Amino acid sequence: MYLTTLKAYVAEQLQHHDLFIYPEGGRSYSGELKSYKTGLLHAAMQAGVADLLIVPAAISYDVVLEDRAIASQGVKRRQRPFTRELAEMVGLAVGYHSRSFTVFGQAIRVSTYDADSRRDALDLAHAIREATGRLVKVLPTALVAMPCGRR
Repeated sequence: MYLTTLKAYVAEQLQHHDLFIYPEGGRSYSGELKSYKTGLLHAAMQAGVADLLIVPAAISYDVVLEDRAIASQGVKRRQRPFTRELAEMVGLAVGYHSRSFTVFGQAIRVSTYDADSRRDALDLAHAIREATGRLVKVLPTALVAMPCGRR
């Protein structure tokens, strides 16, 4: 039932709007690309939208707010109350400055892949991941932090 509802929702959204998804299901704290999840991608492929395009995008950043919170926590021992987490984030946000760079790649036509093939969904996911990987900007903070993070 969940899968049917998800596919119907994605199809309805794509009939009227653009859909922005994170195919890796989240972001890694090291900056590396995670393995792609293909559920939403496959649902989009099966939505029946003519001329559906996927635009790969990469967002590179110096520092994000939660980096400070994670560093101060060390290893997360247990779940803390939401209000305490929120208060900590607000405290860390005071005086916070960063920059980010968003780069968009060349659109990929979904119509060149078979919407009913799981193999084609995986092939499309790999094509998107490869295109996204070529777009990522390596920033100076990442170059400095990489040797510090290795043990």
